[in-house]
Amino acid sequence: MVNTVLISIFTASIIFNVFGSLVKKPIYIKVFKPLLMPSLILLHIVSSSTIHFLLLGGLFFGWLGDIFLIKPEGKRFTGGLVSFLTGHIFYIILLGQRLTEPGTSLISADSIWLIPYLIFGIAIFLYLKKDLGEMLVPVPLYMLCLIAMSYTALLYKNVSFSSNFLLPFTGSLFFLISDTLLALSTFKGEKLYSYSLIISTYGAAQFLITMGFSL
Repeated sequence: MVNTVLISIFTASIIFNVFGSLVKKPIYIKVFKPLLMPSLILLHIVSSSTIHFLLLGGLFFGWLGDIFLIKPEGKRFTGGLVSFLTGHIFYIILLGQRLTEPGTSLISADSIWLIPYLIFGIAIFLYLKKDLGEMLVPVPLYMLCLIAMSYTALLYKNVSFSSNFLLPFTGSLFFLISDTLLALSTFKGEKLYSYSLIISTYGAAQFLITMGFSL
């Protein structure tokens, strides 16, 4: 029952964020965006038999990032970037802890999967490079951290091709999509990548990672 209520709050918050963007009413975003991560934090606490504090840390810094990026201007954008970078480091450690199990290693035959990740990251960086300005160093560092998080999630498939692998890994891919769209929107001003699409893919990312450690 509690789980259903929390998932409903999370889903409704995403919907109101999308609605606020579509009708150009930022008050909906200001009210409902800060509810996203707290609902997932509570969902994990009430759903999981084991509390993963690294997950809660990642969600907490995601919440800080959400607050900063309600108005992603100047130092607030930098604050959001640092917050999400810190959250991804928590996720990397959380996901990396599972690689002590038999059948997993950061250096393995699966290292070949780093190639498409790196090609993707380099392509996005080169496309954005001339528009990054003072973010020329922070943005690629953030991209490398994001790629490391997704790659670490991928490696768990050698242990268990189940929801424990599929949910966090799929969530990491949604993070790549969301943050790429955010970067294109921020630095290129490409309105095709609207806030509605960014918040939807971001919400899917955080929800799937959370559920991967809560079931």
